[in-house]
Amino acid sequence: MLNEWWFLIGFIILLIISWFFITLPLSKKVKIIAAPIIPLIVFVLYSQWGSWQQWQQHETKLHHFKQLQAEMDRFKSPEEIIEKFKTHLKEKPNSAKGWYLLGRLYAGQGKWLLARDAFMKALSLDKKDENIQLNYLLSLWEINHRHFDKPMRSILNQILKSNPQEPNALLLAGKEAEERNDYQKAIHYWQILLTMVDMDSKEGIFLRKAIAKASSMVKKERSLAEKVDETV
Repeated sequence: MLNEWWFLIGFIILLIISWFFITLPLSKKVKIIAAPIIPLIVFVLYSQWGSWQQWQQHETKLHHFKQLQAEMDRFKSPEEIIEKFKTHLKEKPNSAKGWYLLGRLYAGQGKWLLARDAFMKALSLDKKDENIQLNYLLSLWEINHRHFDKPMRSILNQILKSNPQEPNALLLAGKEAEERNDYQKAIHYWQILLTMVDMDSKEGIFLRKAIAKASSMVKKERSLAEKVDETV
């Protein structure tokens, strides 16, 4: 494996040869034969320099990864990480980011009531943070069996007003419109979101299916409306 000692030795050899050519009285024939040695060594060292840099970068990344892995190995379960956050928040109870991250940990375990409480605390400390608002809304949605109520709609509208391109808010807005049987509105939100993802990704496939389903409902509603008009 390449290392810095290899290059150090190479450069020392190059310096010795250079000194040899400069100081010693050599015959013209010897100089002609030996002259290509220096540029050849320079070329070899230079060509390997990129590999050495890549190796150094790889070693640095590997070192950082091992440090991170060692840090993560200290925790045997997510509960230990949660306890560490709770201890941290006892010392710094006004950390909105800390409460937000604790809420994310609870959400990852499906503990939505605890997640809601953590996000609510974070929101009380930072009312303008979009991520906190969105995750608080998501926790309410999960607790409410994935149905929207008036306060939740108000939070969603507030997020969309400040950032109409927020992907998760667009997804939830489509769900909210679908719940109200406003399929045109749901299609509108999901089509915007579809432009932000790879069409062939899992998200893209899911959105295309959701749009197709909503479109079929729109057609059914139109068909029923036409039949009603005919009978009238």
